[in-house]
Amino acid sequence: MNHREEAKRANNDEDNGGIDIVVEKSHDLISGGSVPKLLKKSAGGEKCCIFRIHQRLRNNNYKDAYEPRVLSIGPYHHGKEHLQMIQEHKHRFLGIFMDEAQKKGVDMKDLIEAVSELEEDIRESYSESLYNGDVSGRKKLIDMMVLDCCFILILFLVVARKVSYPERVKDPIFGMKWILTAKGVTYYFWRIRFLSFFFKLFMTNRRLGRQEG
Repeated sequence: MNHREEAKRANNDEDNGGIDIVVEKSHDLISGGSVPKLLKKSAGGEKCCIFRIHQRLRNNNYKDAYEPRVLSIGPYHHGKEHLQMIQEHKHRFLGIFMDEAQKKGVDMKDLIEAVSELEEDIRESYSESLYNGDVSGRKKLIDMMVLDCCFILILFLVVARKVSYPERVKDPIFGMKWILTAKGVTYYFWRIRFLSFFFKLFMTNRRLGRQEG
């Protein structure tokens, strides 16, 4: 083999080596990617029904229709400053709910356990990942769902006079009629999943049911 052939072969080996490096590095495109957070793989599943409105839709003439004006339910708008007025009252309404629930033998532990059993379904209902799956992340999600569901249920139960609430006349939430008549509030509430489960839990004696079973 002459010098020209040796040089050509060396160049070929170098070229092949370069391709091998490129191929090897290309695997990083697959293995090095982070787990999707903004749109989970399961977002196309049957259980997924809660999506964040795309910014393109928000930029039209009806952008206000996609932004809550009075209160937030769930994680997507949680913590926004203009919704904090009602957020502060949720804990008070939770106390009212628990006063009634305890008459039926349902305590906070029952509610926490009930939501814990539904945690996977709750996560699958949202198109985005909700907090971390560690202890603190799970607690944050479960606490939020308990608080929001109890707030909505006791609100409707009082309005429908299914629960006696003597302080209703003086309560600022019921005194501000615009809160309950805000466009779409009632419709939005009843489309929320898991409310029916909480309602059944509230209307039945869960603790007695366990003892009888």
